[in-house]
Amino acid sequence: MNITMNDSISDVVSGSGGYDITSFVVVAIGIITMVVGIPTNIGLIVAIILSPQLRTLNNFIIANITISGLLQLVTVIPWQFHSFLTGKWLLPDRFCYVTFLLALITVDALVNNMAVLAIYRYFVVVRRRNYILHTKRVVVSMVAVAWLISVVVSSVLIAGFVETEFVPDYGRCVPANRTERSAKIYKLITVGGISKCFIPVIWAYLRIFWEVRRSSRSVNNANSRRTSSDAPSTSQDGTSGSRKTRKLTRREVTITFVCAINFMLFSCCYGPIVIVLAVYDSKGEMVPGGLHKVCTLMYWVGNTLNPLSYAILQRETRKVLFSPICRAFGK
Repeated sequence: MNITMNDSISDVVSGSGGYDITSFVVVAIGIITMVVGIPTNIGLIVAIILSPQLRTLNNFIIANITISGLLQLVTVIPWQFHSFLTGKWLLPDRFCYVTFLLALITVDALVNNMAVLAIYRYFVVVRRRNYILHTKRVVVSMVAVAWLISVVVSSVLIAGFVETEFVPDYGRCVPANRTERSAKIYKLITVGGISKCFIPVIWAYLRIFWEVRRSSRSVNNANSRRTSSDAPSTSQDGTSGSRKTRKLTRREVTITFVCAINFMLFSCCYGPIVIVLAVYDSKGEMVPGGLHKVCTLMYWVGNTLNPLSYAILQRETRKVLFSPICRAFGK
């Protein structure tokens, strides 16, 4: 039997959800995600704040991405474990509405700051001659706008426009798609909210990699010409021009590679919920409870994978975070 969007969610889901193997697996992995994710996010934020060598504009944006993930791990996820297992919401109904709002704000902030990071990398690599585009004032302004958009847009969209209700099979509050208008708003704030950054971010990273490849070819051509000459040109600080250029290019490639890897992780974790909602919405059907929970778990896990990848892939961050642990164990 097909479930149409015209049906009330309360009528579709009778409360039979809960105590199934999918719910137990989701909650078990969710608890592991919290246990690992909260200290990892906090550790990365503290390291960026306290370590002078990590206080860069790039890491300032990463810290804001990490903060949005930490807020979701602390303010949204813990309150859903019991409802995932039992299909019942024991806390006040208003708090269920608040967790939905917090989920929207934190996810949207993560998405927006991910876009800010890609734009900043584009400014640094592709438009590096325009210094004004990658100053502290510009970066701080972009991050502030990213958070402001998240709070304002999420609040306006659901404050009085969308009626939410607890869905037992989902174990969480979602907009009640009783009308065509509310269904469209739900799609806007989920599918549209997450996917809005994909096109500009993908374009930015493709443009960056093209620029880095072009610069690398220029360096190689310059090196080939110099090897045939009597003496290499030397910069004012006594460093070979080709060596200085190669070092700059290698560093930018490394930083951009780390940022691109994190965007791919973000896409893998947040992409499924976007695709599933879009597919079932096009068919006019509700997403099955088990599938919805698995997709929810995937973007929970993303809040732990992002800081872990930043900490592991960046040499400076890895040194600051793991050196005290190695000294404590005598390594």
